[in-house]
Amino acid sequence: MKYPAFFAALLLTVACASLAGEGRRPLEGPLPSRETEIGRVAGGARAYYCGDIGFVDLGAAVDGPAYYFRRRDGVIVGHCGGIRRPNPGQRQCPPAGWTCSQPPPNLGGGGR
Repeated sequence: MKYPAFFAALLLTVACASLAGEGRRPLEGPLPSRETEIGRVAGGARAYYCGDIGFVDLGAAVDGPAYYFRRRDGVIVGHCGGIRRPNPGQRQCPPAGWTCSQPPPNLGGGGR
């Protein structure tokens, strides 16, 4: 039968596209604890994840900050927007680890 081979090829194509971040959207999840760097800054904000990188938006659309952070330890790895950006040249936004092709919710860009 030709159909099983076709479906196997289709499944492989979908899996490869998924791994490459094609069409991938960030998923909502819990913010790291308040003892972490992002936890102290973001409080009870919604967090969105793409692999090991998380994102929180604290009003970037109206000149507030948006942060990218490592999921495992809550260390901030990217900072966008905001009127008082600390060391803008030191933190890339979005960071290289952000593999989703879609931007985080509420941010007009930022996806890779």
